[in-house]
Amino acid sequence: MDNIKKTIPTGNKKCINAVYISSYLPRKCGIATFTDDLVSAIDKLCATNPAEIIAMTDPGQTYEYPKKVKFQINQYRKDDYIAAAEYINKSKIDVVSLQHEFGLYTGPESSYTCCLSAGA
Repeated sequence: MDNIKKTIPTGNKKCINAVYISSYLPRKCGIATFTDDLVSAIDKLCATNPAEIIAMTDPGQTYEYPKKVKFQINQYRKDDYIAAAEYINKSKIDVVSLQHEFGLYTGPESSYTCCLSAGA
């Protein structure tokens, strides 16, 4: 195991600029944990282009997000989604990864909880 490389060299390949739209740590949510693990793994492929996060924030909550969280969407505010799309369109983002879980992108009239894995 000692000979496993921590960063995979990219050679002449161009690294892409990726943004992940998801709940994100420290929000207690299975998708937040999954996205953090995914971003950590992908960032090892190209350390010069770390991923950006657009974090889905549940109403009434505030989080101390890491610096890679560039934008937040209150999951019930339509204007936040529009502003996030404008942010992406004006940026140098090449690809968007949208993480989904039932209830994560629903409105207050939904019968789902905001994040089913959050639990009590």
